[in-house]
Amino acid sequence: MNCRLAAMQMSVIRCLLMCLLICPPLLQAEEVPVKKTFIVGVEALRFYPFFDFSPEMEDKGLLIRILDDFAASRGIQFEYVSVPIKRFQNWLDDEKVDFRLPDHPSWWVSKQGNVLYSDDIVTLPLSAVVLAGNENKLLEDFKRVGTLYGFTPSWYWQEAIDAGTIAFEQDNSLSVLIRLLYAKELDGLDLDLMAVRHQARELGYDTQSLVYSKTTPSQASIGYRLSTVRHPQELAAFNLYLQQNRQKIAALLQAYALADADRTKLIMAPQKRH
Repeated sequence: MNCRLAAMQMSVIRCLLMCLLICPPLLQAEEVPVKKTFIVGVEALRFYPFFDFSPEMEDKGLLIRILDDFAASRGIQFEYVSVPIKRFQNWLDDEKVDFRLPDHPSWWVSKQGNVLYSDDIVTLPLSAVVLAGNENKLLEDFKRVGTLYGFTPSWYWQEAIDAGTIAFEQDNSLSVLIRLLYAKELDGLDLDLMAVRHQARELGYDTQSLVYSKTTPSQASIGYRLSTVRHPQELAAFNLYLQQNRQKIAALLQAYALADADRTKLIMAPQKRH
């Protein structure tokens, strides 16, 4: 009996050894190293303090600081490529680009079902930038509004756009739009106040004369997000980072002079409820 049991045990051991010899690819598949370097496509625009990849800018902006901090905590690396906004829709179709920044599903005319979005990194107000003295101008009195080429007009302009009572002037240069605003050739800019003020300061304008309109919907806002089609695990890790590092992000907002909600109307992305 003991001999028979020993023979059966040896047979089982031989089978296990054979499986190990025959099936090494299956075991190795689980040990493939995780990708460590990811390419992030960023709009080729000067939109500081949020992002700006101009050669003279050593600091690339708030969004890049947040992503780099996440990458360091994750043990990965982001490499950034500045891509023309006219190619924005095709970035993620190019296998060389892993993520797109910033992004938001409302920027797409047609729904892209395969694109995954992070939680909001920061939330910006959707309010027109006007010259001081025009902050109470009614929406129906705006006739020409400027925005950057490729930007989607804020939703509250859509009725006037459909009726043909307002014209949106687009340009690749924020500097050009700012000059048109100060020349009163535009009634307002459908852009973020802090980005407009930063560029206006570089042009030598008095930035305190730039204010938000008080007649746009007070609760209108949009979140800047990170998007991908191929890396859901990294996106989930980034969402966790956003939730666990709210104080650190608040400190960065302070460092970029974006923490005073009354002055800038920029707020941190609300904490996601589970």
